[in-house]
Amino acid sequence: MVEFLLLPAAYLGAAVLLTWPLARDFTTRLVGHVFYDMRHALWMQWYVKQVLLGRARWPRTDLLYYPFGISTLVDGVGPLNGIMGLPFWPWGPVAVFNGAALAGVALSGWCLYLLARHVRLDRLSAFCAGLLFMAWPIHLVGLYGHLEKLFVGLLPLSLLAGLLALDLTRRWTVLLPGVVLVATLWHNANQFIFAVLGLGVLVIWQLVRTPRERRIAQAGRAVVVTLVSLAICAPALELIAMSAYHPLMLVDLGVVSPYYSPDLLQLFVPSIDQIVPGRWFYASRTFAFDSTLISKFPALTLVSGSWYGSGIETAVTIPITALLLGLGAACWGATRDDRREARCWLMLGAVFAVLALGPTLRVAGDTTFTPWQIRMPLPQSVLMRLPGFKVMRTPGRYMMMGSVGFALAAGVGLMLIGRRARTRGPWVIAAITTIALLECWPAPFPQHTPPPVPRFYEQIAGDHEDYAVLDLPSGWPSQNNLSSAYHYYQMIHGKPIAWAYLSRPYIRYPLRGLDSLWNPAVADYAATRARLARLGYRYVVWHKHADELFSSMRGSDDTLAVTGAPVPPQTDPFVREAFRGDRPVFEDDLVTVYRTTQ
Repeated sequence: MVEFLLLPAAYLGAAVLLTWPLARDFTTRLVGHVFYDMRHALWMQWYVKQVLLGRARWPRTDLLYYPFGISTLVDGVGPLNGIMGLPFWPWGPVAVFNGAALAGVALSGWCLYLLARHVRLDRLSAFCAGLLFMAWPIHLVGLYGHLEKLFVGLLPLSLLAGLLALDLTRRWTVLLPGVVLVATLWHNANQFIFAVLGLGVLVIWQLVRTPRERRIAQAGRAVVVTLVSLAICAPALELIAMSAYHPLMLVDLGVVSPYYSPDLLQLFVPSIDQIVPGRWFYASRTFAFDSTLISKFPALTLVSGSWYGSGIETAVTIPITALLLGLGAACWGATRDDRREARCWLMLGAVFAVLALGPTLRVAGDTTFTPWQIRMPLPQSVLMRLPGFKVMRTPGRYMMMGSVGFALAAGVGLMLIGRRARTRGPWVIAAITTIALLECWPAPFPQHTPPPVPRFYEQIAGDHEDYAVLDLPSGWPSQNNLSSAYHYYQMIHGKPIAWAYLSRPYIRYPLRGLDSLWNPAVADYAATRARLARLGYRYVVWHKHADELFSSMRGSDDTLAVTGAPVPPQTDPFVREAFRGDRPVFEDDLVTVYRTTQ
């Protein structure tokens, strides 16, 4: 009963502390810094709710890029994130995002605990391993704006399912890995890849440790589990592949992975969220481009156009305390079985730590090495040639699975220390865990106040007519700050819009004849207005404070305050020429609205 009631409550309490100040402003401010990613993740949660209520189609929707549409399966925030947010809708959209974030962190600790108990860690050591897993830098750094990073519990669950499925004394457990993998696929495609690779490492380890006379039977079981899992996952994989490889989609972004590949030193240098050791490694808490911090080591600082630097995508730190615990158990465990268990999980962590370094080695800023000035390829360079792996833009995320191995190895170390300390064991374990948590403890996370909602959107939210809304300034091309704001407003009015910000974009705008909305060289404004009307766009909404409200952090409690000068719609060539002589149908301090038809 303790395991099913008190421990989840304890993990939830720890999550509240680790994610502070999320709970304090649960319904008013989104936790995070990458505001455009946060807004689009919240839109995905809203979209899932609309689908479940029968108000939207899935997976392809015409709510975006209307009427052409786009598949939502190309986005990194899968439908499971929306399901996790469903209980929080009575408190508003901000609570939905924050609630899913908080639940994701807490559930991740609980899921690792289940795996730790299965591999025979005692309750206290397993609980502490779960706490450490929750606080691992690559997880908590998701609170800067990446919702899909916060629930990583399906990774240890996939390994637990694999261990159960490979057990020759069980029969129906062969189904478990496929079920967990499908759930992982609907959560985040990257984590699905990590889970598949993790299961592959687990199979190899199981074959190595199986006695020779039973190895053929174990290999046969592995083949059966693989085939069953493939059969379970195949329909979902086919659906995603059909969506991702649309002729207009830009999917294979692995070509930019060297830009995001962590430096070898970043495995051991504190990440941007670690407040205690981080004070000696970062000059200030002022974020630069793409949520990066300036490191006191020049080699680990952003190089414009060349390398990402120290930020949310290179937070691959292995906490020193956890690493020492795992190494100690692997080298000096009391029994051979203890040492073997620790080595198994350290090996898993090491495999994914190497993958997290990307396709080529980078050490202290250098990517070529003497005496021949050559590049050193890493295993990720081989994986990127396989189907599905070319989509990997940010290799540092491999550390999500690596942290499972390192946290479990640390848990084994804690258990062995507790045994040696005997009656004082619980106190010693608690003290060491406290030190490990202090090493990982994050700085208070930044927050973002959503932009104020124009009254016009509240007005049209009540009508049930079918038409679309065009927001300007243009959200194309790659105007993520603007498009994500229009996503947020769509949650209010519910009408289709012209722009979108998803993880994978179109290579060109899918509708012909609208280039004058973003290209100054195209001046067919009247024709564009007529085409918009034919496509079903009734209103054109000009946002007077787009830069102020959509393109910067807004940490203020006053969500309605605008201090900058409004930008009149006449500054936009399309609005000025296409609606010359027309009176707006609505205007207030935030927007000017025109109708496409007279």
